[in-house]
Amino acid sequence: WFPHLAAEGVRRAAAGASELLSDLPLDAPLVLTSAYHGADLVDSVCRLAARQGLHPGMRLADARALRPPLVSPYRVDAADAPARLAAASRFVAELRRAMDAAAPAGEAA
Repeated sequence: WFPHLAAEGVRRAAAGASELLSDLPLDAPLVLTSAYHGADLVDSVCRLAARQGLHPGMRLADARALRPPLVSPYRVDAADAPARLAAASRFVAELRRAMDAAAPAGEAA
């Protein structure tokens, strides 16, 4: 379980982006949201937002009331799930290869 994975991924992408996300302030709490019965709910928070008391499941309006400089660049789209799963799978496979390469001779991770 990686509670900050989605939001931290957006923050890292913004650090090297030349698009709209490049305007993302690095010193502001970042949350990703989705719509649920007409309300925007927080789905993922960056580490900074978590340290400031924001958490998944809270309403975006409540999060903005607690932290006015809050950044919420876009909503998480369920259609992104297969791509995110594929990316996570590639990461795990790459991590496994790196661990096997670093293991002492005769041992696999």
